[in-house]
Amino acid sequence: MTEMWIVASLLLTIWVGVALRGTRYPYKAQQRLFTKAEWRFYQQLDRAIGGTYLIMGKVRIADVLSVKGPKAHSKSWWKAFTRISSKHIDFIICDRTNGTILCGIELDDRSHFRDDRRRRDSFVNGAFDKAGLPLLRFRVQRHGYPPQVLRRAVANAVTSTFSQGDHA
Repeated sequence: MTEMWIVASLLLTIWVGVALRGTRYPYKAQQRLFTKAEWRFYQQLDRAIGGTYLIMGKVRIADVLSVKGPKAHSKSWWKAFTRISSKHIDFIICDRTNGTILCGIELDDRSHFRDDRRRRDSFVNGAFDKAGLPLLRFRVQRHGYPPQVLRRAVANAVTSTFSQGDHA
């Protein structure tokens, strides 16, 4: 009888765990990190600069920029931090030898014509500019991106980063 009670108790525990799993952890794995357009861009960017630079994707802006000025964890600091903590940048280019952040890249599709996206893009542009970190923008191209254009744009941005002296 005791063994039957233990088995019944165990089965009930498993059933309750399975039943509650969806409410406590309502998540599922994404199949891909990038959209098709982002993946095509990443592949071409990697062919153009991958041997020279490290390419990171879908990076949270708060991991690239930090809040300066207001006292850390003050109300104004939290307000500024909150504005960047839930936003991501499509790609970050880093120095392959030491991981130094060199520039950001945004890939703009049709959604960037919407008013809410324009406001977001304007904020992100201003934040990167104020932080002294170049942000490149490329429009989604159906027929690809010439490698020399990608190399030149990144090289110019990296030169700009080092000439400012903030990231060297």
